[in-house]
Amino acid sequence: MLKRILPKTTTSQMMALLCVSYILLLAVLTLFEYLENNSVTDMALSESTYNRISRITPILMNMQDEEASSYLSQISHCHEGYTLTTLPFVSMRQSTPAPSIATAISNSLATEIGSVRASFVSMTQSDFDYSECDSAEMRFPFDGMVLSLRIAQDTWLNAEIHPHEWHLTPQLADWFLRSSIAFLIVGAVALLFIRRMHQPLKKLTEATKTFASELKVAEIEESGPSDIKDTIATFNSMQRQVIEGMERRGNTLAAISHDIRSPLTALRIKAELIDDVGVRDDLISSIEEMENITSSALDFLRGESRNEQRKQIDLRALVESECVEFRDKGAKVDFYFQESIHFNCRPYALARAVSNLIDNAVKYAGSVYVNISEVEGGVEISVRDTGPGISLGKVDAALEPFGRLSAARESNAGGFGLGLAIVESVAKGHDGYLRLEQNSPFGLVATIHLKLG
Repeated sequence: MLKRILPKTTTSQMMALLCVSYILLLAVLTLFEYLENNSVTDMALSESTYNRISRITPILMNMQDEEASSYLSQISHCHEGYTLTTLPFVSMRQSTPAPSIATAISNSLATEIGSVRASFVSMTQSDFDYSECDSAEMRFPFDGMVLSLRIAQDTWLNAEIHPHEWHLTPQLADWFLRSSIAFLIVGAVALLFIRRMHQPLKKLTEATKTFASELKVAEIEESGPSDIKDTIATFNSMQRQVIEGMERRGNTLAAISHDIRSPLTALRIKAELIDDVGVRDDLISSIEEMENITSSALDFLRGESRNEQRKQIDLRALVESECVEFRDKGAKVDFYFQESIHFNCRPYALARAVSNLIDNAVKYAGSVYVNISEVEGGVEISVRDTGPGISLGKVDAALEPFGRLSAARESNAGGFGLGLAIVESVAKGHDGYLRLEQNSPFGLVATIHLKLG
């Protein structure tokens, strides 16, 4: 489930991580703000109360009464209400003086003692601007407080204070906005660095795919952070070593195959001179087997080769031509598929792979059914037979070079165990694979899976 949700590329995953981290940070801070339920006394002595009073008091002192009343009506709202009166706030309901709080606020605001009055009051929705509050925001009546500050000879500023309940204040909204802008800036800078690191990785991925399918050295410029440079340098070195090793192996085997033909030919000539028919035939048979082994080994190397150029071909026509070739030799090979499938491949290598599968099936079963089926994102070439088959536990061994499994497959009709290994090598060279399955009720289904596109 998580794999489906996560973006595929490294860049998008890093950006998703940054976004999730930012959202979690906001969620945690909002949760702390929500859980912080300060009492009315704590709120009266808090920095936020000091800031709001000290912010508007100097402004009001320089205004006339009408102008001051208009200003207060503009800034008052549900969670921050003010009134102007000629006397300190007096409530007809419960009202208890709080001299210690008044003294503390006087000291904070550097005003004269007696210029600040504080009273605990039972608040209702008709007080201050509580009528603007939604019913879910506050439950009335509640125990609040009113701070009265003398700002002129006969003018008192009354500020309501209530227990803290979470709400989206302008200050909090402003903080969210500022932090979001900061995150966008940081995210943009992070994206630039991520893309800078991702470019060498992208080139490395493309070169790896090319090397896996073409087996050609593609040197990559060593760029990016030091650890990525080291990785690219190691990959470049690995490419050269692999190609050099494959060339040495191919050249060695080709040289052995070439050089061994002369002594084998000499042995065949000498064998022909032997009078004993049984000994002569047995010796010639051994010589032919040695020639077939070297020929099969060269075929296996050709199957691994990626030097053949890719071409756009009709896959149906290629498979059908191989089936017709076997039918012309008297083999019972059935094939029926009308639609053309255009595929970019190495035609000779793929034809060799299909031929090997059909040849194996003809040897061990006699009759063969070849089928092409289109699957999601690709195409499959299946060769079915009704021979002895291969048990599931021996599938891996069957794909090993020179691997022969059963008595039936080790008979005179058998080869040297390179046929399936060649097919698998060709399939991998086309970014595909070879799949071996049991046929029903008996036999083997060998399928070459190829990716289209």
